Amino acid sequence: MNAAQLKLYWWQFASVRAYYRGRGLTADQIEERRKAIHRKALGSDKSATTLTSAEFDKVKAAFRAIWDGSNLDAQLEFVGEADERKQSLLDRCFDQVTTMHALGDDRLRDDAAREGYIGGTARNVVKKDIADCSERELAVVLGCLERRVGVLRRRNPEAAAALDAKRNQEAF
Repeated sequence: MNAAQLKLYWWQFASVRAYYRGRGLTADQIEERRKAIHRKALGSDKSATTLTSAEFDKVKAAFRAIWDGSNLDAQLEFVGEADERKQSLLDRCFDQVTTMHALGDDRLRDDAAREGYIGGTARNVVKKDIADCSERELAVVLGCLERRVGVLRRRNPEAAAALDAKRNQEAF
């Protein structure tokens, strides 16, 4: 986790700590409960500093269930975050294959061909259908597509310059 996520982690846990203190638990008991929350949410012991984003979402939801257990909407909010991150990665993959077409890859003329290319990359690289990929696996697929864009940019510098000029013009 990055520094901002770690700060959020401890801020979220502060509410849990206050909840447990209000019920008379000692600092050692609270620390043991924090570790138990990790085990329950993740299935194993894991340090807060090594949590992935998806794991952090699970721990945040578990924290929220303790100190605000009657608020189901607040707990469901965290469940949607992982789906939003996956959709963002898929959108970025689609942007990369759209760029590949703009750089001269005529196989990628339409959305169906682009979706097929992304799916094929997932099957070749992570050995899964795109719908079954985790965030980490989607990031690997995205990295492959970004590298392919780099290759096409080097092969066709004129198209790359024209694409960059068009994007810079659209930014204004």
